[in-house]
Amino acid sequence: MRPTLLQIMMVPLVSIVTRPVLFKDIGKRLSDLLTKEFPSEKQETKIEWKGKSSGGVTIETNFTANYDGSVVGQFKPSMNVKDLGGASFTLDLNTKREFKTELALENKVVDGLKLTVAANTKPFENWGTVGFEYKHNLFNLTANVNAGETKGTSLKASAVAGTTTANGRLDVGGEVEYLHGESIKAPVQSFNSKASYSASDLDGSLFVKVCPPKNVTEVGLSYFHKVNSDLVVGAEASFDPINTDSKPKLTMGWQYLYQDSVLKTKFDTTGQLGLSLSHKLNSYTKATLSTTLDSYKLNEKNNAKYGVTISFSQ
Repeated sequence: MRPTLLQIMMVPLVSIVTRPVLFKDIGKRLSDLLTKEFPSEKQETKIEWKGKSSGGVTIETNFTANYDGSVVGQFKPSMNVKDLGGASFTLDLNTKREFKTELALENKVVDGLKLTVAANTKPFENWGTVGFEYKHNLFNLTANVNAGETKGTSLKASAVAGTTTANGRLDVGGEVEYLHGESIKAPVQSFNSKASYSASDLDGSLFVKVCPPKNVTEVGLSYFHKVNSDLVVGAEASFDPINTDSKPKLTMGWQYLYQDSVLKTKFDTTGQLGLSLSHKLNSYTKATLSTTLDSYKLNEKNNAKYGVTISFSQ
């Protein structure tokens, strides 16, 4: 028997990992609450399909109609290559003439180590990517190097250390991005740090983001709370302690689940109001409708933005 949409949506809300998460996944439950299922923010209409063949090839295809009238198609097959020790091979191409091939080897050289090599191309630019992820019971390390880009060679590295407490997890991590090139005046592009506590029904985190080229510093905190089996809420507040002219920003979001439907709303202090409704039509099809409004400009024309996503899955 296939799981209901409620069961699928609630899986990440009740699971607590026993080892540190990757830096990008710290605060993921709140990030998903505030960003996913809002196609209106990009003013796009998307039709997507994801399925798996009997031979083990996973295929993702989508068509996206943008607000400017352009239509972009994407084709992304991936498979495990047994002759290469179970390595995964992925192709990713779209109608904007962007193409990527990636080969990933996980838990083959060292347990917990994932190595990736990728070749990327788009009009007038070609570059390569080499990366690794190492997961340990006490810490995680990641690093990715892009060489050959027009802007220069970039390095992004992160580290997270954590421990299990009586009721959840405590994780602390940092990430730095470095860019090397002839015209680069500030090599360190960004530095981010996070500290989070995660339990089955609650996430809380503190974060600091520094962007030297833009002379921007952001300090903030966030929380995610599973109130009950149907309702989750979350919020993120941030401010720039250096720029006294900048205003603090607060974003709040809610998600309510009823049978095969999910209703999401969010609002921030810039006046942006987002509404989203997802409904599972059958075992293979889900539809998402959303709108984004500027509550400070309700009387102006073309204030509302709309988006639609139709998802098919095997």
